[in-house]
Amino acid sequence: LAAAGAVAAMVASHRVERVERDWPAVRESLIEGASARLSTTLEGAVTTVRDLATLGAGMGVLAEPVAFDRLNAALQTPGPERGVVVLDSLGRPWAWAGRHRLAPSIGAAELYARITPFYVILEARRQVNGHSAVAHVTLAADSAVRDAPQTVAARFARATGVRLEFYPPGVAPRRNDVFDYCIPSCSDP
Repeated sequence: LAAAGAVAAMVASHRVERVERDWPAVRESLIEGASARLSTTLEGAVTTVRDLATLGAGMGVLAEPVAFDRLNAALQTPGPERGVVVLDSLGRPWAWAGRHRLAPSIGAAELYARITPFYVILEARRQVNGHSAVAHVTLAADSAVRDAPQTVAARFARATGVRLEFYPPGVAPRRNDVFDYCIPSCSDP
């Protein structure tokens, strides 16, 4: 046990020494490693939200209690904070599951990111037989928000040691650690 503690202390000491000696190279290495995972992480969020919207849209043919049960069961798997709401033909909530930080945005594009001062939410919409489903994945939340560690950004930071920030289109600073992400159906480079 003492030997393991000594080895851990030596490794930590080496890492600290490297940061002190060559921070720009350490920072660049962190950025490169995180950027390699960033696209995969965001593609996973897109897939998750689209799958939830598709599942929700198919619930309109079921009895309401069955729809609630199936939606709730679909959200029991581990993952970032997410939710889905099924709306009836008048736009009223009919069945739902998960946590909902924002009211669903009706009439927006099939896939849309909503940025508020407290949240970044990725939403997907589907319509089937008069019912609409709006699913979302919470990409980021302000540190003051309860349960912020369940967002995509917080999970990414724990996995990579790199913090994600989201900016509305056209306002991000121009730096080597800021990356554009275009959803899979996007035509704008």
